[in-house]
Amino acid sequence: MPDNIESRADKEIYWQEQVDNWRKSGLSQAEFCRQVGISQRVLGYWKLKFENRGNSLEDQKVVAVSIAHENSLAKNPQPIIIHAWHGLRLEIPADFAPESLDKIFHVLGRLS
Repeated sequence: MPDNIESRADKEIYWQEQVDNWRKSGLSQAEFCRQVGISQRVLGYWKLKFENRGNSLEDQKVVAVSIAHENSLAKNPQPIIIHAWHGLRLEIPADFAPESLDKIFHVLGRLS
């Protein structure tokens, strides 16, 4: 693992990518780890962690969102609703401060 990865969220992203790359490679865990230069034991740990959570990058989906015209938003502001992992649902009021959303994502990154 690169030395510059310090946060828990960044480590998780790194290992999600490694697990997904191993799955796509068609190699055994041992061979993949030898070729990439990572610990087979650590890859196995993260693989199980993601399987138990059902949270690999392959499981995640991007959903298209349509944005209403600015004039209609001004008349009828709608909250932003984010459905995240483990059934977590965030509803952010339409008049939120963008700095608040940044703080929310920062806290969620520490919780994962």
